[in-house]
Amino acid sequence: MATPVVELRNVTKSFIEGEVQALRGVNLTIYKGELMSIMGPSGCGKSTLLNLVGALDRPTSGDLLIDGVNLNDVENLDLFRSRKIGFIFQAFFLVPTLTALENVEIPMFDSGFVLPQEKTQKARQLLIDVGLEKKINQVPTRLSGGEKQRVAIARSLANDPAIILADEPTGNVDSKTSHMLIELLRRINQEKGATLIVVTHDPLIAAATDRVVQMLDGQIIGEKDPKSLLK
Repeated sequence: MATPVVELRNVTKSFIEGEVQALRGVNLTIYKGELMSIMGPSGCGKSTLLNLVGALDRPTSGDLLIDGVNLNDVENLDLFRSRKIGFIFQAFFLVPTLTALENVEIPMFDSGFVLPQEKTQKARQLLIDVGLEKKINQVPTRLSGGEKQRVAIARSLANDPAIILADEPTGNVDSKTSHMLIELLRRINQEKGATLIVVTHDPLIAAATDRVVQMLDGQIIGEKDPKSLLK
């Protein structure tokens, strides 16, 4: 039987003293090892949902369980997040003055998981795993968009997270690079067994996932067969 890794139970999220309701009673179960995507128009609540699942914020009401732990009961979200979750962003968010290797090392400094002498070795191997063995010592300004995103993917794996969240990960690259990146994410999902949640506007990216959840106006309105997006 599949093991739930994320459970949202009637989750709401409001801003500006309740005047803006970004999420309205969301119920969703995401299972261990899934590669799933979330689709919907801008402003529908996709990024808010991702921020909650990523333990960047707490629900206004309802329960959000990550690996069986209710986020409402977690005192230190930063520590919890660093041990459970990896992030991949559309804008990469690489430190421009650091090399690819140094950028991948960043999440390991405060995690308590990796010994200091092992950080460089692990970061180097992660960059090799994403095909950047020749770019390890390059700063981001010397990298293409696809290469920057591969550095970001390697960085997301630094602490062996159970969950990887990707917010429009192909938004700043061309279609050929987008295809390469989603294939890389699929390989990571299969080889490492990490649960991968992708927010995307691109039906071709969503079609490459195993499950597509649709959102509108802060609610989940259903699911689509990924193959139907190619028609």
